[in-house]
Amino acid sequence: MTADAETDAPRPRVLPPVRSALDVLRPIRLPRGSRTRHALEERRRQLPLARLVLLFGALFAPVFVAGDALVAGWAAAADQLPVRFALTAAFLAIWAATHLPAMERRWPLLWVAAPMICNLGYGWIIARLPDGTEEGVAGFLFALAAHGIVAPTFPLAVAGFALASAAGLAGLALGGADPAVLEYAAYSGATFTAFFALVAWSIEQGRRRAAILAEEAREAHARADALVAAMLPPAVASRLAAGEPAPAEDAPRATVLFLDMVGFSRLSNDLPPSAVVGVLEAAFVELDAAVERAGLAKIKTMGDAYMAAGGLPGVSVAGPEEAAALARAAVAGAPAFGARHGLPLAVHAGLATGPVTAAVIGRLRPQYDLWGGTVNRAARLQAAAPPGEVWIDAETAAALPPGAAEPVGQLEFRGLGAVDVHRLARHSGA
Repeated sequence: MTADAETDAPRPRVLPPVRSALDVLRPIRLPRGSRTRHALEERRRQLPLARLVLLFGALFAPVFVAGDALVAGWAAAADQLPVRFALTAAFLAIWAATHLPAMERRWPLLWVAAPMICNLGYGWIIARLPDGTEEGVAGFLFALAAHGIVAPTFPLAVAGFALASAAGLAGLALGGADPAVLEYAAYSGATFTAFFALVAWSIEQGRRRAAILAEEAREAHARADALVAAMLPPAVASRLAAGEPAPAEDAPRATVLFLDMVGFSRLSNDLPPSAVVGVLEAAFVELDAAVERAGLAKIKTMGDAYMAAGGLPGVSVAGPEEAAALARAAVAGAPAFGARHGLPLAVHAGLATGPVTAAVIGRLRPQYDLWGGTVNRAARLQAAAPPGEVWIDAETAAALPPGAAEPVGQLEFRGLGAVDVHRLARHSGA
């Protein structure tokens, strides 16, 4: 990796450590581009919870009739039934409205209305029931606590607390509560609003912290996927990422290319290691780009040698002509590349076409590689080719246009026997 690439690499965001309870309240600032996305994600995530709480509210509003009876008798409880069922109807109406496409995006506004309606009704019930304060406080607390937990953002939570408290006071006043009760309710409403606002703030900061951690996890996962995709063909990488096995596959007609820098090992003895790595990095980056343009697949590098292939099902559809053109360009451009780096460089290459077997080998640093006689033949042709030449086998020569290659003759290679060798023309109409 070059210095520029390291500078441009994404850096993880550093979250402030949580060492005490007060650290939970510390403001967590989201990056500017993440704020809108975070708000939308929170609205989507909280909507199912809001619907669930609305259903619970609709269920418990009539259930509290039994509490009314215990506090004030069945006659007083019957007097409160219309309000109880009105609250149930209101909660169900808001729940149903959140399922409408036009309102689903605006559900936080509906949710702000829910605690207002709840406390308005419970304020009226408290004022009407003897000793109703004990009966109605549960409803007040339910409305405030539920709103603070479900509200998707802190400003909406605070707005809901303030409006719900005001609605509760309005309900008490409409029910004819004594001034002393109103004063106590105002004091309690302000106290509980401040408390639940503190809770809502800590929840909001926790959500932001979780959002940043999730974003960092996504970025790390994306970098890991990109690294795997760079090391393995995309089709193979996607199967491995999905947890599927990548079995060996036979390619009946693949073209294998080996490129090697002539004498680079000897030249590297006179260079510092950093310079050797720099030259190889620059050379292989250019080859990577050329391989990608040609539609071939990079297989691996071995020291100063480079291996690519075409005709691999699901990996590369390029064939002998593309591989030959790439080899010819690499051989022709080597002297100019060496001159830019102050080195006398030359390249020789070997091409062979035929059946190969492709597979991913190993669990630690798995590598996609090719096996078969075609691979061995291409490697031997590259090793035997003089500097500045590309030697190819008869199968590759037959797939090229007329005049693209000229015969060298039959050569004996250990383990391969006689191979009909051709030389790729430096200039052709291919």
